[in-house]
Amino acid sequence: MTTPDPWQHRHDRHDDDLRALVGDAVADVEPTDRLAAIRARTTPPPRRGWWAAGGSALLAAAVVVAVAVVVDRGDGDDPDVAAPTTEPTTASPSAPPDTAPAGRTRAVGLYFLGDTPEGTRLFREFQQVPRFDPAQDLLVAVEALAAPDDPDYRTAWPAGSVTGARVVDGQVRVQLSPDAPDDDLALQQLRATVAAASGLQSITFSRGAEPFTVEADPDALALVSISDPREGRTVFGSFTARGVANSFEATVPWQLVDADGTVVAEDSATAEGADDRLYPWETEIDVSDLEPGTYTFVARTDDPTGGEGVAPTQDTRTIVVAAEDAGSGGTGEAGAGTAAYFVGPGPDGPDAPAEVLYRSTSTGATALEALMAGPTDPDHRTRWPEGSLLSYEVGADVVRVVVEGGPTDDALAVQQLVATLQAAEGVDLPVELVDAGGERVVAPTAAQDELVVQSHVQIHAPDEGAVVSGAFTASGVGSSWEGSIFCQLLDAAGDAAWARATVNGGLLDDTLEPWETRVELARVEPGDYTLRCTTDDPTAGTEGRGTDVDTRTLRVG
Repeated sequence: MTTPDPWQHRHDRHDDDLRALVGDAVADVEPTDRLAAIRARTTPPPRRGWWAAGGSALLAAAVVVAVAVVVDRGDGDDPDVAAPTTEPTTASPSAPPDTAPAGRTRAVGLYFLGDTPEGTRLFREFQQVPRFDPAQDLLVAVEALAAPDDPDYRTAWPAGSVTGARVVDGQVRVQLSPDAPDDDLALQQLRATVAAASGLQSITFSRGAEPFTVEADPDALALVSISDPREGRTVFGSFTARGVANSFEATVPWQLVDADGTVVAEDSATAEGADDRLYPWETEIDVSDLEPGTYTFVARTDDPTGGEGVAPTQDTRTIVVAAEDAGSGGTGEAGAGTAAYFVGPGPDGPDAPAEVLYRSTSTGATALEALMAGPTDPDHRTRWPEGSLLSYEVGADVVRVVVEGGPTDDALAVQQLVATLQAAEGVDLPVELVDAGGERVVAPTAAQDELVVQSHVQIHAPDEGAVVSGAFTASGVGSSWEGSIFCQLLDAAGDAAWARATVNGGLLDDTLEPWETRVELARVEPGDYTLRCTTDDPTAGTEGRGTDVDTRTLRVG
């Protein structure tokens, strides 16, 4: 990604509500917007030096609510943050890899090579990998080094160059293939990734029979890295950018650049420190006034010399700014329509409601027309027939709807209407139903608790029938066990062409919160597919609510 020059400095300082060191270690394990509001806070232990890696002992003390991807509670993924003076310990995940629930993943901080004014350095990128036990086998995490998501990055470790990575007696033993790279920066890349995945600093490498060690080199790290947003993320309204940096006076200037190279927004974030190591930084960025489209987010170190010294180090991410009610979360064509709430099947547990509400799109032009026209998703349906909803007006304390017949004695149908009108008008008012003569049919009705009346997983984008290519972002809302939402892209035979676990900020019986995940289609053949997302049910449907499901039919072009 390219960014226009010259960089115009702005030193407007944010007096942000900066998190404690441990809080940011956790944030970097799970770099997503909702985490900032809900992650646990704690006081960092004494520092030992800015490269002293691990973070596992730090994170074991924190209770984490994951937001965008499943992370085992108690993980350590941040070798850029100081570790405690005692030997780090790694909390065991809730289940070993061979018994973990199908589809679970975890976020790991991977290190890739990138260009800086001072030469090639290591940048950190978070990816999802199949769930593994960091106290045992780390090969799954190491294998992810073969392919960075950010096209600005590259790797020295192609697939097959590491044949083993296990923890034995508190030490990581990494087995290299005979043709694995042996240059210093490549070994630093591997070492940093292994340390992040394991939370350990004692690492031994073997190429053949002779083991050897590699001393951590803090100078191998880039002076700024972006943890969030991830490459290709779709955002709307605002988003939280965060990362780590070692910059002059802790100032981290940032810019948003449009596709034409024009700077459309710029300011600076303030890191938690400077000079001796990489420190976390974080800032909220408002994109509500930007036109939908593709932008580049740029974070840089500050340059006190005004261009006379070494140029600043920068990291970039491509983001997609979407309209807040955009129907498509991906690349390609999507059906246009109006969002409304419709009735669909409930979850599969013994205590589950038979039917719940889902937000979906309709061909109707207005909220009432959408409700009567019905959803584009064939799995959902409406209870309001054509001609039953005549008009509505928003008053000071109630939304009054004129109806003619219709299921006015159906509580779920009334909630379908309430949820749709409240969302369409951006109000939290009760809804009253009256007939054409003004006589009350249904008294003012407030919205029920969303966790009672709505599905606990809902796909908001892409639309039903969308045509996608290359990659797209699936997004929606959910509330699930440990926040986990599991999504798959299924082919016509029901086989998974792509699978990735994501999480949101909504824990079970808490609240519906946004989730999103990037679906890469590079290895997916053209054809018709079903995007299927489910909540996580630790009881396997034997108790309580069971598993909620939502689907979208897509065409990969």
